[in-house]
Amino acid sequence: MIESTSGHRPLVQDEDLLMFLDMDLSILAAPANLYYQYTISVREEYQQFSDSDYISGRKKVLRHFLDRPHLFYSIPFREKLEQPARRNIQEELKSMDALL
Repeated sequence: MIESTSGHRPLVQDEDLLMFLDMDLSILAAPANLYYQYTISVREEYQQFSDSDYISGRKKVLRHFLDRPHLFYSIPFREKLEQPARRNIQEELKSMDALL
């Protein structure tokens, strides 16, 4: 299960794994203020990278999620969290574009 979180794609088809991945990504749909705090934590986790390298890598990850047909694998997560998560990701991308 943990190995599947590196790409957020299931390595095997298993309902528990799909739910685990959805729970792992649920922070993406947090209210804006909590999502902002999450982005600060992510940046701290990658503090060894320059701002430009971090922004480049983070944008690649975020676009990867937006390019997927669905962020969440299970219907309940998808119905409740898909749109807020996409909105947060899009806002984060806009904020990074403003930094460049």
